[in-house]
Amino acid sequence: CFEYWCANQAGLGELDEHKQSEVFRNNLTVFAGYYDEFFAIDGSVRVEAKSLSFGSMEQAEFEACYSALINAAIKHVFENTRDEQILNRLQSFF
Repeated sequence: CFEYWCANQAGLGELDEHKQSEVFRNNLTVFAGYYDEFFAIDGSVRVEAKSLSFGSMEQAEFEACYSALINAAIKHVFENTRDEQILNRLQSFF
């Protein structure tokens, strides 16, 4: 998912790949609806991805999170694709 996104972005070749992959993962987690909101001193709202630990989740929570992450990837990374090959790869990735 991250590699696909990187391939479609211009000018990312000089960025730290590890840091960028963490930012990507956090963004996808927020898009999936797993985030906390905080108020900054200036009154603006800051959104931070929740730390996900799949091993400590109940099965129903895991399945909901898994589905939300896949849906977020389809919408925000793969532009609402209906390509079965991409969808199957997403299912196997997550």
